[in-house]
Parts: sequence; structure tokens; C-alpha cells
Amino acid sequence: MRQICLVILTVALLAPARAEEPSLTGLTLAEAYRLALAHDARLAAAAAAREAGREKLPQGRALLLPSLGLAADSTYNDLDVRFQQPNPLLQSGTRRYNSHQYGVALRQPLYRKPNLAQYRQSQALAAQADTGFAVARQDLILRVAQAYFDVLLAEDTLRYLEAQQAVIGALRDRMQRAFDAGTAAITDVREAEARADLVRAQEIGARNELEFRREAFAKLTGEPPRALAPLRAPLAFAPPQPPDPQHWMDAAEQSGLVVALARETEEIARQEWESRRGTRYPTLDLAASYGDASQNNSLFGVGYDTTARGIGLQLQMPLYTGGALSAQAREAAARYEQARQELAETQRQARLDAREIYLRLASGLAQVPAFEQAVASVETSLAATARGLETGTRTALDVLNIEQQLYGARRDLVQARHAVILAGLRLKAVVGQLSEEDLATVNQLLEIRTQY
Repeated sequence: MRQICLVILTVALLAPARAEEPSLTGLTLAEAYRLALAHDARLAAAAAAREAGREKLPQGRALLLPSLGLAADSTYNDLDVRFQQPNPLLQSGTRRYNSHQYGVALRQPLYRKPNLAQYRQSQALAAQADTGFAVARQDLILRVAQAYFDVLLAEDTLRYLEAQQAVIGALRDRMQRAFDAGTAAITDVREAEARADLVRAQEIGARNELEFRREAFAKLTGEPPRALAPLRAPLAFAPPQPPDPQHWMDAAEQSGLVVALARETEEIARQEWESRRGTRYPTLDLAASYGDASQNNSLFGVGYDTTARGIGLQLQMPLYTGGALSAQAREAAARYEQARQELAETQRQARLDAREIYLRLASGLAQVPAFEQAVASVETSLAATARGLETGTRTALDVLNIEQQLYGARRDLVQARHAVILAGLRLKAVVGQLSEEDLATVNQLLEIRTQY
């Protein structure tokens, strides 16, 4: 499959970035991911599962290779002999002696249909383990990015509410002075106080939300909560390439990692079915052995030494097992059909997910400039309303309404930018191509924020 190129983030830095100072800076997304790599228990568990799964391959290969065994024993014998007929050559009595023997046996499978199927199954199991770890890596990238931007959004929300609280407080004080001077109605003062109380309640909720988001982020990275580097502003985003949802749907069906897992599960089930069917076939092995034995006495009163060598073919054929082999084969066939249907469902879901994420990304790309224009328009309206308040043509309530619209528009803009970035990462994940390089690209959009 040809390489898929996704160009989501093109930075248009219309204002120069602030110079970095030799002090602490905000944690970047790439740094957060590196911390999560070393700390996340879910990824560590996936890594252990991958190592365990890889060991299936040598286990399956061993079923096709020769096996060599050594056996040895040394025995003390106490034998009481009584012959029923007298014989001068065979004396009754007690015989106590030692016997020793050792031998090696070699067996090479020549034809074992179940073994070949199990070897192919072990290949699929090892591949599935690698794919499972790749899925876990992609999942960690998405979880870190989501947690990172959740913290940034919570910080922006609290910042806007604090700024709104300051503006409302200033207007409330102004209305109180005007009321004391007899130039304003008490309703204006009460309205400002009500708005201040409402924003104060929202601010308390925003602080709790920020605390929760920071703790969730710290759970991923293992670091105490600290400031994060925010997005630069303004930004310009480019659409995904190619801008065709059908292309991404096809790619998700063909190369998505979740689909790959389902495909490998189907192959495992198929080889299990082949293995179960193969138990009703004959087996043919090459067998060779060598053994030495010695004992210093025997039943006949004399010791002896023996050396045995053998080589030959061994054929085995199951004739009747009470129906167990047939039942196991039917069970495996049903499991295989289950895996086939689950693969089909996974492929359809992958196509649907790709289309949904693509449309969300396209919608976000259209919303960002709309929200930017909305912020600019509300800022212009706020300036005009503030001048109207000075001249007496507008009221404090008008200013408060515009202020709330402005902070709401700014928060919507920040949220839309975050959504575009996350949708871009998810689109690459659904086609199985999300990597650390994509986080490095997002990292270039962050502004290093100096800590004092």
C-alpha cells in the first residue's frame, strides 16, 4: 500500500514567538509522551504481552524439528528365585545385583498435519503480539494528547472566567458609585452582582475541573502537575491529503491496526481448525535409538552386557476416539466462522470510524476560521459598546452581555483548535500510521511559556 501523507498542521506564525529565557519552561507534548513511555502501566503490560507472544514462534517451530532424548538409570535388584523343576544349571536362591542402562532416542516428524498448522498458528500469534503492542503505542499517543489538551482547555476556561470576574467586578463597582451619585438604577447594580455571583460559581467548578485534568495527566506521565506549553496563536491548518474520505476509509480497512488484529485472530482460528482436522490424519515419524545396558547378575545367575541400535519409520493412525476428534474439529470450524464474521464487522467499523473522523476534521477546519472571525467581531462590538457606555447610549448590562459572548467565543475557538489537532491524530491512528513524528509535528505548534 502506498504511503499515506497527512498534512494537518501548517503553522502560520503571524507574530514572532517569544524568546526563551534560561528558566523553567512549560512541559511540551513530546516531553509528556516520553515521560508516559517510561511510566504508563498499560503500555508496560502490552510490552510484556508482546514478549510473551513472540515466544509462541519458537514453540511452534519446535514441533517440526527433531527431538532428542537421553534416558539412564541405575537400579539395585534383590531377587528371590525358586525354580519348580530342579536343574543343575539353574540354581534357586537369592540374587542381589546392580543393573545399569542408558540410551538416546531421536524422533523426526516427517508428516504431522496438526504440527504444521500449529506452526503457522504460532506465526500468527507472534504477529498479533507485535500488532497489539503497536496498538498500545498508538493508544498512548492519543491518550497523552487528549489529556494534554484537556488540561490546556481547563486552564483557558479558568483564565477566561477569572478575567470575566475582574471585568464584572469593575463594572459592579462603577454601577455602585453611579447609584450612590443618583445617576444609575439599583437594578443595574443588582444585575452586575448577580452576574458576578454566577461567574464565581462557574470559576469554582472550573478550578475543580482543572485540578482533575491535571491529576489525570500526572497519572499518565508520573510527574507532579505543572504548567504546559500552550498552542501558539494564530495558527493556520491545512486539510488532510488526499482530501477524499473514501481514500481514508479504504486505508482504514486495509491497514488499520485494529483490523490487523482481527485479521490475525481469524488466521489463528483458521489454523486451529486445520490442526483439529489434522488429528484424524495419519502421522509418520523417523525414529532412531541407541542404548547400552549391563547387570552383574540375573534370573539365571549370570550377568551380561547388551548394546541395542535401531532406526525405522513409525506410522500411527487414529481409528476411533469416541467421536472426540470430530467434535473438536466442528468446534474449531465454528470458532473460525466466528472470527471471520468479527473480522468483517471490524473492517466495516473501521471504514465508519475513518469517515466519521474525517468529517469531524473537515468540520473543525471550517469552524476554526469562523470562530476566529466571531472573536474579532465580538471584540469590535465590545469596544463600541464600551464607548456607548461612556456616552450613556449603552448600559452596563449591554457590556456584560458582550463580555460573556467574547469569552465564550474565545473558549470555542481554543476548543475548535484542539479538536482539529486531535482529529488529525485520530485519523492517522485509524489507518495505522500514527507515530511519534506526528507528536513532534504538533509540538512545533506549541509556545514555550516561561515560568517565573
